[in-house]
Amino acid sequence: MNRHSCIVENDRVLLCGPQGREERCYSFQDYSFTRDEDLQTGHTNAAMVIYEDFPVIIGGAYLQYVESVETLRDGRWRWLEALPLPMEGTVLKI
Repeated sequence: MNRHSCIVENDRVLLCGPQGREERCYSFQDYSFTRDEDLQTGHTNAAMVIYEDFPVIIGGAYLQYVESVETLRDGRWRWLEALPLPMEGTVLKI
């Protein structure tokens, strides 16, 4: 698994957007991985944070650079307002 984003949420590590499986998320808990809810779109090499107590994944790449932002609420990834420009990792693509 490479080029994924991860955060610690409660008692698990949430990993999302690995290269080759850009829409997938996995949880790492009790020393094992399980498949988690898929993203709405791919987010390889994105940024992921906890914002207002919920995971948020920002930008990244999926076939091309993406502007999409999603949050995990009630067990499902939901769209938030898009970024003004596509972004991947720490590089802004204009």
